[in-house]
Amino acid sequence: MNKERLISITLKYLLLILIALSLMNCSNSSIDTSAPAVVNETTKVIACPQGSDISVTTGYVYYEIEGATAEQLRDQMNQFGRKDEYGNHWDAYTEWFITWFYPYAQNADGCSTGEIEVEVEVNFEFPEWNIPANASRDLISQWDDFLRALQKHEDGHREIAIDAACEILQDINSLPSYPSCLKLDEAVETTTEQILDLYREREKDYDRDTEHGKSQGVSFP
Repeated sequence: MNKERLISITLKYLLLILIALSLMNCSNSSIDTSAPAVVNETTKVIACPQGSDISVTTGYVYYEIEGATAEQLRDQMNQFGRKDEYGNHWDAYTEWFITWFYPYAQNADGCSTGEIEVEVEVNFEFPEWNIPANASRDLISQWDDFLRALQKHEDGHREIAIDAACEILQDINSLPSYPSCLKLDEAVETTTEQILDLYREREKDYDRDTEHGKSQGVSFP
């Protein structure tokens, strides 16, 4: 799969209780103009290396394709896969969002964060083949192998999201008290932007190192 991972960031910054971040990361996906439903969602609590926990919710979005030959399926994915801002179509797409929340803890030393909560939402968008009765067993087997390889590659992007969330949690926890809560929020924003810059580069490195999944078996037909 030759794809370029693109990340767009929306930082929503609220002064009282929460700061939220939306981070989008691209692999491949569908071009339906309506918002497809996220299905098969699961939520797990994952322990970060530093000992704190984050919540990770993973879901799937599917776009339908049809065909009885490998060439037809490839044409369908090229037609209905996610189209990025450069006009490229992708077979699958991974979008993730990191959101963190903290109350203010104010005392004579200034303003610091209370207990921090970090949540990650990961949405995988994949092709879903409506298998016709005349599809060969070889083609079905080839498709299954492709989906497994595709999932393996996209799981790598999910792991990058989890690593980013753990680092955000650790670095926010490490911030000192500030003279005002506004200054604290500014420090959090600066800190998280630096982390996101780092993980944008890691996204690019991952796609470059895996040849956008080709070295992991992502190729069809």
